[in-house]
Amino acid sequence: MLSARTTEAIFQMVASGLGVSIIGPSFPQMNFRPGIASIPFQPAIHGDLALLYLDHRPLSMVAERFVDMTEAYIKSALSKRKPSGPRGRKSGR
Repeated sequence: MLSARTTEAIFQMVASGLGVSIIGPSFPQMNFRPGIASIPFQPAIHGDLALLYLDHRPLSMVAERFVDMTEAYIKSALSKRKPSGPRGRKSGR
């Protein structure tokens, strides 16, 4: 098993024929190198995210602004989502 810490390293490994990779949802919009295909999961796979910081140290003004902007973006994105029925169940049962 191989692992990489950067997107660039992942692209290089895939382009070199070392394997395939599952990448986060923000990467499919990136310009891939010739010969690398991107196939989004259908239905989309969703997961949880967390924002981590030291609780014993005050955040810088920049970090506070980042937290505020992130929270506002997430709230906005969630308010735009359409409600869906129970996941994984087919209707008619």
